[in-house]
Order: sequence, then structure tokens, then C-alpha cells
Amino acid sequence: MNVLLARAGALGDVLLLRRAVAALKAAGHRVSLLAPSASGAALAGAGPTEVERLVSWDRPEAACLLTAEGPPPGPFRDELLGFDLAVAY
Repeated sequence: MNVLLARAGALGDVLLLRRAVAALKAAGHRVSLLAPSASGAALAGAGPTEVERLVSWDRPEAACLLTAEGPPPGPFRDELLGFDLAVAY
């Protein structure tokens, strides 16, 4: 399963996700992170507690995630549709 973890917090908040990332990866899932670029970069990599990909929360297209309508058709929506499950922390 392709899982997107969403965490809009600062570096300390994002680092707390390491155990969740490790558990999901150990269960055979692919894990990506939706977070601010600066803090999310700390979890990007190939290690057992790191995510495959960082989806930047601080890009203009992400603001639509806070609306009832969600993302409009386009590249950002297509990127999000590639995930089987989203988990918000």
C-alpha cells in the first residue's frame, strides 16, 4: 500500500513520526510525507525510519487541502491520487 503521512508541524513534530514510518515500512508499505519542506527533509531518505518522498505542504497548491472542495484537477491532485491511504497526525 502506498501511504501518505500528513504532518504540518515543525521539525520536532515531524521527527516524532519516525516510529510510525518504521512500522509502516516494516509492514511492507511505501511511505511518503506531506509536511513543510524544511522539516520534512529530515525524514527523506532510504533508511528504515525515512520516507521515500516528500510532498511539500508549503507550496501554493496545498492550500486547497484546507477547503471543503479539496484539490482541483491538475498535477497536485494527480500526485495525491497516487496514494492508497492518508494518515494525518
